[in-house]
Amino acid sequence: AFVKPSARDDAWYRFDDEQVTRVTEQDAVADNFGGPAPGAQRDAVLSHFRCANAYMLVYIRKSAMHRVLCPIEYDDIPRAVHERFEKERKQNGMPKDAAEAHIYVSVKVVDPALLAQHSDFDLIDFNTVPDVRFRRLDSYQTFTQQLEELLKIPQAEMQFWKWEPRLNGTCRPSFYIPNPTNDEVAIEKVFLLPPKSKEPLHLFVHGSIPTPLLPVNCSVTSLASLATATSHTHTDKGCVLLFLKAYDAAKATLMMLGLQIVGLNTSLSELFAIVTSSIHELSMDTSYDVYEEVRPSLVERLDPQLTVDQAALEDGDILIFQPQKKPTFRRGGSRFEHPTREGDVPATQAT
Repeated sequence: AFVKPSARDDAWYRFDDEQVTRVTEQDAVADNFGGPAPGAQRDAVLSHFRCANAYMLVYIRKSAMHRVLCPIEYDDIPRAVHERFEKERKQNGMPKDAAEAHIYVSVKVVDPALLAQHSDFDLIDFNTVPDVRFRRLDSYQTFTQQLEELLKIPQAEMQFWKWEPRLNGTCRPSFYIPNPTNDEVAIEKVFLLPPKSKEPLHLFVHGSIPTPLLPVNCSVTSLASLATATSHTHTDKGCVLLFLKAYDAAKATLMMLGLQIVGLNTSLSELFAIVTSSIHELSMDTSYDVYEEVRPSLVERLDPQLTVDQAALEDGDILIFQPQKKPTFRRGGSRFEHPTREGDVPATQAT
């Protein structure tokens, strides 16, 4: 059954047993009168014909539309209907939350402020990220409004990435989600949620972050450029999302510096200015040893003269910068075994 529950918008919904999904007016009306499917040949086989046919149409007088299609409150539903639903739920032995699980999606949202609190390998421990529950059919507008209240990121500036598992066991925000052109689109479509999936949705969200003071010839791109990105892949948008960390050899600790959108032709040494702008006690001419954090406890040393493309860096990769100063790393007794100057890197930690 197809239902248009409100006269205030053009939203149609398809009711298929316990599944309710939002559809277009084309799906709900024009495609339910049989006939050949769009583009089908005259001599096409039966599978190319539409089999859906309307068998009951309900008409509403325009003058009564707002009265008939007014919002339905909980108290508007007859008590007998409530009692029947409750009885059926108990007979099925299914708790209310479980019976309605397919309606909702649990979302774990990570933002730069949460990343800044993480001082270990990787980007985040998802056990520390609270769940936020949304209806799968909530509009993108409703979703971002609630996130703005929680995260204090302006709704108009929000950019989303889905966390994706990698073959090496890590999970990184590497799938860019373009902002929908229609804010009323359901979030299950925006974030490509699998039907009936009970797995939580892991998202990374950021707003427009001020670009650090950089040399004139630096080819680093502002985060705001994401607003015009059309794909999450570095091959067709010409840049990648990188996360930057600094290693303090004296304290044997890692510090999250932030994130940046970097052009493929940018050399790693051009990023030194961004790192130094975040560590005020260092001079602007500071050079660094550069490492890629492949996975927890495994880093690989990179030549700073390589470009992002030559280093085969991808969306979600992590770079660690260590100032080229007199090494003060003490072997043993420290919480972390992080990269230090050449010759001090444990063989099992870096290559």
